[in-house]
Amino acid sequence: MLDHQSGVPAWRQVADHLRGRIAAGDWPAGALISPTLRLMDEYGVGAATVRRAVRALQADGLVDYQHGIGIRVREPGTLRQVPVPRGCRTRARMPTAEERAEFGLADGVPVLVVMAGDLVKGVYPSDQVELVSR
Repeated sequence: MLDHQSGVPAWRQVADHLRGRIAAGDWPAGALISPTLRLMDEYGVGAATVRRAVRALQADGLVDYQHGIGIRVREPGTLRQVPVPRGCRTRARMPTAEERAEFGLADGVPVLVVMAGDLVKGVYPSDQVELVSR
């Protein structure tokens, strides 16, 4: 299933395949995706690869992960749109411990930072918002 000759990292191939299965309706909104152990077996990869793939899907706002419950497909349209003022720039970074607690972020989910010059205008959880240009 994975193309080890493609040059595309295994975690990205797994994430892309899972994204395709979600889009195809294999797992509708609210459904639990196969557990990590099953995904490891299905794709022939280790736990770290599956975790990284799931983090990519979380960052895209496609799934949520809760320890002890699993990986759940998000309802479509649950991302809140945040306007970015003209002239501002954005970047992604990993959250501080305080930001992770404030936003309820799972491990591996980055935050989006909006800046005007050196001034931080806002920090947003990447799995909960979509930044849009004005």
